[in-house]
Amino acid sequence: MNPYRFALASFCVLPTALPVSAQQEAATGAFTLDPIYLDVQFRQETEQEVPISVTSVQSDELKARGADRLDKVLPLVPNANFATVRGGVEASSVALRGISTTAYGADPSVAFYMDGVYVGADSAFDGEMPDLTAVNVMQGPQGTLSGHNAIGGAVQMRTADPEFGVNSTKLTFGVAEHGERSGEIVGNAALGERAALRYVLKRTYSDGWIVNDAGGDNLDSKDTLTGRIKLKAQVTDTWTSLLSYDHSKDKGRRYGFGPLDEVADTRRADSDLPLDETVENEGLSWTNTWDLEAGRLESITAWRHSDSEMHPGAHSTESPFLRYSSRDYEQLSQELRLTGQTERLDWTVGLFAMKSSDKRVEGIALRDDYVYGGTFTIPAGYGERSRAKIESETLAAYFDGAWALTDRIGILGGLRVSHDKKSIDYNHADTAGYGYSLLALTQDLDLSTSGTFASPRIGMTWDVTPEMTAYGMITAGYKPAGFVSSFAETSDLEYDRETAINYELGLKGTLGGDMWRYALSAFYMDIKDQQVYSVNRSTGIFSIANAPKSRSNGLELSFDGQAARHLRLGAAFGYADATFVDYPDSQIGDASGNRQPLSSKYTAALTAEYRLPLSGDSDLVVNADYTWRSKFYFDAENTLPQSAYGLANASVAIETGTWDLQLYCDNLFDKHYLRSAANLTEGDFGYAGAERTFGIRFTRTF
Repeated sequence: MNPYRFALASFCVLPTALPVSAQQEAATGAFTLDPIYLDVQFRQETEQEVPISVTSVQSDELKARGADRLDKVLPLVPNANFATVRGGVEASSVALRGISTTAYGADPSVAFYMDGVYVGADSAFDGEMPDLTAVNVMQGPQGTLSGHNAIGGAVQMRTADPEFGVNSTKLTFGVAEHGERSGEIVGNAALGERAALRYVLKRTYSDGWIVNDAGGDNLDSKDTLTGRIKLKAQVTDTWTSLLSYDHSKDKGRRYGFGPLDEVADTRRADSDLPLDETVENEGLSWTNTWDLEAGRLESITAWRHSDSEMHPGAHSTESPFLRYSSRDYEQLSQELRLTGQTERLDWTVGLFAMKSSDKRVEGIALRDDYVYGGTFTIPAGYGERSRAKIESETLAAYFDGAWALTDRIGILGGLRVSHDKKSIDYNHADTAGYGYSLLALTQDLDLSTSGTFASPRIGMTWDVTPEMTAYGMITAGYKPAGFVSSFAETSDLEYDRETAINYELGLKGTLGGDMWRYALSAFYMDIKDQQVYSVNRSTGIFSIANAPKSRSNGLELSFDGQAARHLRLGAAFGYADATFVDYPDSQIGDASGNRQPLSSKYTAALTAEYRLPLSGDSDLVVNADYTWRSKFYFDAENTLPQSAYGLANASVAIETGTWDLQLYCDNLFDKHYLRSAANLTEGDFGYAGAERTFGIRFTRTF
């Protein structure tokens, strides 16, 4: 199948494929889609006006899917994938257009924002975020507006702000299979006419569903507690202030690894010392907005902290190694942004500064005598441990503008200049007092690196008709240079900066009298010095090195609309040919031509919602979705495959003005698949995806 012909045919056929009755109702104005407004370019625009391939999942769809985690949303996005890097919650990897970072603790390839604040710790990417209002996923390098680590794209997670003049409380309770139960409270309190408070607290338990053949409790259990409080005040007629604090704690027995070739089918593991872990994330932000004559001035001051610990344990009973790790990450950031407009120019200028400290410990210990390489015996109790403290600083200034050359043609341009400085204090040694280490080099190092990079973007928009907009964009992005932070096999810890340039053409608009929305984009991306994570299969030790040249090209196509008065349908299709063009020095030799990790060549998603009005304000709501992806690999060497698979989810709900009751089923057809895999000294291991799960949620609003 030629993906470009498929996209063109779908676009041409859609108007004639609409139901006749639906076309007639749309022509008479019986119903249309409500416009979606986005601020992904720091100015309020309709989805059609944004010259970026962006998928926006709004509150109604999030509610239908029970989605308050990123892994519930990304399957709906074309050319997107998500994996927990090591099977647990301590680190996650997002892939967009085939570009990802699968290294624990390394700089991500997709920038993540929580309520407008950049989040540098990948352990926060898949935490629970109750009271979500929108998730916006932007594809392709976003270096001009999002800065470093946005080579694959950027993800914005938005939660609800306090509402003035509103006093309300919402309680939600849920139960599901495998002992899962949850409780959530969301409250909004008016504090006079010009201030309001909003708070949310959620607790979730699960007994786990992966059977441990070594005995004891099931694996993949969880115990999460998430809270957030926001205070918003209209200080003056032109000054709004928003203070926000959030905290989450996620702990459980999350490592259900089993042999790669059988764990997806058996959904069983065998570990006499399971790996338990705890992850805490918290953040404080203060956002002030002033409406001035020159434009809107916004200041975002933020602090974030992430603390994770994996307690000593083993992936399997037969493993001679006990593994443990910890990470203490802290960041402080400040952004100043001024946006304005004249008759023909919309513009944004800004300054950004961030400082972070990242303390990491990685270690292993032998629990029994171990024959190393068939040559000599390592005594029980031997261990090695790496300690690293990485400090980073980023300073950036940027400008972006959209100039209306004519009433129908616009010119886009922007530039961000960033300076990054990074240092590492690194130590590796044995922990048993033998005076030597076998798996990595014993050493103490103090290194630093710095660099400046310019991220431009330039493009053009053309309003072909009031219902159709075409655009062309050239964008750039980068990831700063960094250091291998554990079990380094040489003294050369540094890897180089990664850069990317993206060429994109797109078409957006509405059809059938605003009854359908569509978006089509085609892209070609060149990546230089890609930072690649790989594993030495003989030692199980990972490293990060640069692949000189990589490439990704493809397209994204999406439709969304009202097929009938009560029926809404959506579809998305992605094609991404993401490969290493030149990668001669991988852990298994020349990996040139290999597919990028987590990159499926094809992805597809279908969604449907049927909303039938009942008596009064009540509705019967039926939702279903099906997402599918073609084969991909979890590693750059393409030794850890996941075959093509599709997942179906469904829910039935009654919604009233004061209470909702929802029955749902995730993985309706009980598809077996992997959600993570790793090369370890003991062999290749995988982590099975969740089995079919039935559940119920009840919500009461006061």
